[in-house]
Amino acid sequence: MYSTSVDAHYYPSLCFRALKRLGFAGKESTGEDEDMAHKLARVGESFNFAPPVAGGPIFTLVYQIPGYLDPTQPAQMLEIFDLVGDFVQTGEIENIYDKFPEKTQQWDLWYQKPLLNAFMHPLEGRKPDVLRLLDLFFGYLEQLWPGYHDEFREWLKEFDADAWEEKLQMKRVIDTWEAVVEPSYPYRGFTMVVCPETPSAASSLGPDKIVLGARHGVEGARHSLVHEVGVRMPGLHRLAEQPATAGLMVDDYVGMLRLLEAESCFRKPEVMQKLGWEYTAEQDGFLHGMKLQGLMQLREDFSPSDGLYEMFAAWYQMARSQELV
Repeated sequence: MYSTSVDAHYYPSLCFRALKRLGFAGKESTGEDEDMAHKLARVGESFNFAPPVAGGPIFTLVYQIPGYLDPTQPAQMLEIFDLVGDFVQTGEIENIYDKFPEKTQQWDLWYQKPLLNAFMHPLEGRKPDVLRLLDLFFGYLEQLWPGYHDEFREWLKEFDADAWEEKLQMKRVIDTWEAVVEPSYPYRGFTMVVCPETPSAASSLGPDKIVLGARHGVEGARHSLVHEVGVRMPGLHRLAEQPATAGLMVDDYVGMLRLLEAESCFRKPEVMQKLGWEYTAEQDGFLHGMKLQGLMQLREDFSPSDGLYEMFAAWYQMARSQELV
């Protein structure tokens, strides 16, 4: 039985509020903390952690990992920050597993070696800079924690998580995907973290958890839920283990992720129809936002007779020959 929920974690909202204040959140930026922004930008520009939009591997370290673990007190946040620093220095994520065994039970299915290599490789040779950047940013978040807390608590009073869960039918979404694709859903459940700060339609925190901007409402959340469950159906660990795709995951992890996103877009119309929800490709923000149309066209013209993972391998080779990945 899958465990599904709609939740609201404090840390992702705090972190995105910080990015706004620093001017690192694009059009969402307020930019009132210029002095700290300049300090961070001097160190972080080469890591894509600087104005106008923070991204790159540092984003995983400061947003995704702590956001998934959901610290509820500043002391716990600082403890997580120390573990993130250890991870940067050693490249080993097991210390986080050991400290939070209940919360990280499924991380070994997500933090496969290809993923770890993909975001640690750009940091090699620059670890002192990375640690300096993390120290500055985490210290800044510690300062913001108490001031933003009351504002977040006021928003929570208006947020009805139970109503969202009732309308999203998350277990039914997983069941419907399992009826459409070959493998079973690989994780124990799915959590949608609704955030009042971010404009994102879906920002992954880990194997079974995404952040969604509250402004999208339940209708927008339905599209994000269906898409993100679909992306997860093949399973990163399965792709990393299957003979047909194991080498591709090592050689071009990002390219394989694009295929996962495109496969979800390819299957979504059938899933949405079975759920009785409206879907139009013209309004699919994932398809157009990630520029997946070329991969989708290849997939639509492709009728593989082999299994899912053999299909991914053949699809990748065709996409590679056309410079789509």
